[in-house]
Amino acid sequence: MFEKLGGKKLLVYQTDRLKENAKEPTQLDIERIIDQRSYHRTSQQKEQLRWLEAGEEGERIVFNYLEKYGKEDWVVIRNLWMNNGGPFEADFILLTNHGSYLLEVKNYTSDFIYEEGIVSFNEHKNSGNPIFQTRRNTINLENICLRSSNHGPVQGALILVGADNYTEINSRIDDIDIVDRTQLRHYIQQIVGKDHSIEGEFFNKKYLIRQFERFEINRYHGPNPVSKETINHLKKGIQCPHCKSFYKKTNQKIIQCTCGFMEEREIAVLRTICEYGVLNFAENLKIGELVNFLGGAISRGSLRKILRKYFQEVRNGRYTYYTNLKLPIYKLYKRLNINNFVQIKMSYQDYDKMTWSIN
Repeated sequence: MFEKLGGKKLLVYQTDRLKENAKEPTQLDIERIIDQRSYHRTSQQKEQLRWLEAGEEGERIVFNYLEKYGKEDWVVIRNLWMNNGGPFEADFILLTNHGSYLLEVKNYTSDFIYEEGIVSFNEHKNSGNPIFQTRRNTINLENICLRSSNHGPVQGALILVGADNYTEINSRIDDIDIVDRTQLRHYIQQIVGKDHSIEGEFFNKKYLIRQFERFEINRYHGPNPVSKETINHLKKGIQCPHCKSFYKKTNQKIIQCTCGFMEEREIAVLRTICEYGVLNFAENLKIGELVNFLGGAISRGSLRKILRKYFQEVRNGRYTYYTNLKLPIYKLYKRLNINNFVQIKMSYQDYDKMTWSIN
């Protein structure tokens, strides 16, 4: 089934496995919360978060370019894991009317130099080779396509999307395309031109997707739940989504932070419940643990009312728990029937840039 997500022009396809994976948090979801609530983060932990943020930003930029300059009948599949002689992930598989494209996205801020099979970042040789990775993944995808009687040509491209990245290719590369940020619009428009040179569809996209699903595997590296010990050492309370400080007063219907940000108390509590659910995504929600995570900002009775409103209550003898939705609130606002949210004038891409309220 093809669908247009969030009013987007591109057709986005999600396999059943991708839909199931989307019900669990990403490593980035977890790392963001830990980073905001930690008393101390090592340089290695901060670098991991920076790397995850850069990866997500890079893919978002490429999707936005495809959305803006691509065609409405193109199909995009994101972050699909397959196994063909070994597991591999395709950041983007783009199905046009004339062929398939595997897009490997890297969001570097460095001097990226390639010469005689060696990749250097800022004049230091690196064991990771995104050109080899793109080449290998493209060959794997092509071999999968060749098993289908209905397929078009397959082309791989390494997209170096970092705005401050410098790219220097000193050896000839004929089998994949190397595209930096300044070339991305032109590259997509070239693909559009190839589509215009043929009449109709050269191959059946749905038939080829069924072939991909035969080789699909579960994501190779999924996140692990955060240990209770680690959670207990995090800062407790309700955090302002604007300035990241913790609310000092939470006994009013509308909470106002010292930075001036205002938020409905119910939404602030719900947002924090979702944060705990992300960290502890392998287990259901229990009132005692949530009271502790909220730092006493709300009574058990008030917390129970919010849980009953937004989560499924399960009674198991003497114990009561609530079904964990496992995701941050910005991924759940439709499911939780939060119908009204207003973006405020900040550039952060997720819920930290939104003022939440209930209709």
